[in-house]
Amino acid sequence: MKSLWKKVICGALVAGMLAQCPQSIYAEDAANTATVTDTESNHVTPDTTQQPDDTKQPGDIQQPDDTQQPEELPQPSAVEGLHTTKQGKTKVYLEWEKSSDATSYVIYRKTAGGAYKKLAESSKPSYTDKNVSSGKTYTYKIVAKNEQKEADEAAKVTFSNTEAVQIRSQKYTYSQMKKDMQELAQQYSDYCEMTKIGTSVQGRGIYDFAIGNPDAEESLLIVSTLHAREYICSAVMMKEIQYYLENYNGTIGGVKMSNVLQKMQIHYIVMANPDGVTIS
Repeated sequence: MKSLWKKVICGALVAGMLAQCPQSIYAEDAANTATVTDTESNHVTPDTTQQPDDTKQPGDIQQPDDTQQPEELPQPSAVEGLHTTKQGKTKVYLEWEKSSDATSYVIYRKTAGGAYKKLAESSKPSYTDKNVSSGKTYTYKIVAKNEQKEADEAAKVTFSNTEAVQIRSQKYTYSQMKKDMQELAQQYSDYCEMTKIGTSVQGRGIYDFAIGNPDAEESLLIVSTLHAREYICSAVMMKEIQYYLENYNGTIGGVKMSNVLQKMQIHYIVMANPDGVTIS
């Protein structure tokens, strides 16, 4: 009987001691998460401590977000001011004004009856075609572009690599002189200028054909064909003008023409009396 009471008393003491301690502490190894049981509220709280990410492999690099679209660029304006300048017998220099919003220019060329073919693409508003044949006529087309768009319209210019001054008969006429002047002005547009300075009694234009530097301090005036039957003088003057322009980037008698014409401008009144030439 005494041993029974001893067991009852010992059991009560053990139960009292256990009531003063946490009921249970355990860990869930499978989830790698510790769980703690609160003795007062019996609320189970998971451990939120961040565990290392063992899924990332060594050498992994974060890729940039390539879903963002590039900013749309404005459309370039069309090329303006396209003109040609003949440089020797096999070269022609093309130049134009810079187009807004353009980063480059595509140059096309065709001959009479042919299709346009791409020659080059230039980042500058100029291009030199070094392969033109004598006696042929070429049409050039310039298109402004950027990384995304091209201009709606192309600039075009025609260049004839022919002999501009044509002496077909003994009498050099007013109409032939005017046509030859226009051809020279187109072929050598950077080196010369054709200006109408007056009108004859019968309504024909009187022209000043100038070569050289318009800003030079020195100038030379040459007036030809004051009298009706002096039309041969007009032919000589036109051939002289053509000769100087053909050799603008070369030398004549050891003298570089571009250096001479940079320091002066020569004005030719090739036919001062077009009415007299016409009726003679």
